[in-house]
Amino acid sequence: MAFKLEITSLAEEEYSSAFQYYEEKQPGLGDKFEKETDHLIDRLKLNPYLFQHKYKHYREAVFKKFP
Repeated sequence: MAFKLEITSLAEEEYSSAFQYYEEKQPGLGDKFEKETDHLIDRLKLNPYLFQHKYKHYREAVFKKFP
């Protein structure tokens, strides 16, 4: 069973900015950022309870390689 994941428009904008930032730092780094993002999203959908509860009904998934 997969859970529903809501991604806000603000989060989409921040993701796009971060992707561009990493890609400008080093070609291909944006793609690695995208892969890690996809991996975290997949994990969140499968079991959001693996991640820390932050506020009300929100949980936080932290990137290992990207600040």
